[in-house]
Amino acid sequence: MFTIDIDVQKKPGIIELGVQGDKLADAAAFDVTEWVAEYGAGTVYIYHQRASDAAPYFKQLPIVTADGKSTATWTFDDADTGVKGEGAAQLLYVKGDTIKKTAVYVTVTSRSLGEAGGDIPDPYQDLLQQVREIYQSVVDKAAAAAASSSEAAQHETNAKGYADAAEASAEDAAASAQEAANVFQIAGNASLSMDPATKKVQMHITES
Repeated sequence: MFTIDIDVQKKPGIIELGVQGDKLADAAAFDVTEWVAEYGAGTVYIYHQRASDAAPYFKQLPIVTADGKSTATWTFDDADTGVKGEGAAQLLYVKGDTIKKTAVYVTVTSRSLGEAGGDIPDPYQDLLQQVREIYQSVVDKAAAAAASSSEAAQHETNAKGYADAAEASAEDAAASAQEAANVFQIAGNASLSMDPATKKVQMHITES
């Protein structure tokens, strides 16, 4: 095991904590010499929020000054590496009730094959899940295609009904037109007269 040395004056980066339930390193040593020199003696805290945590937890870090260098050390424990994924850590330098300096880091905990003491996963489970998803996708697409086909058939039936109705209407219109033509033809060949005795009107049709 080893210690990760981190200079807080440099651009914050990534802290590799290790594999879930198994530390990669013993600790992270933060060089806070410049902070101490600028603000005087203070207290260092680390706030750590793991991948699935709703809120961070915090620890106070001891500061050791030796050979003109001040170091705050975060010693990793099982809780720090207990959840796989990317988390976040924020280092705070506090003097009195005031936060003087802060630095933010991404923490990474790799997935453990045994899920930190859990059952070893079946190597075929992922493949099986993929097969299930593909099968379900095929079923869904087939159902959607069947629904579209049924809807199209219904539209076709409706269209045929509309066409039949239109044809019947056209036939009715043609019959009415023919009847009107017959009436007009008869009218054109007809003459009216009145019997002086009976006062009745009579129609005389001359065949053409």
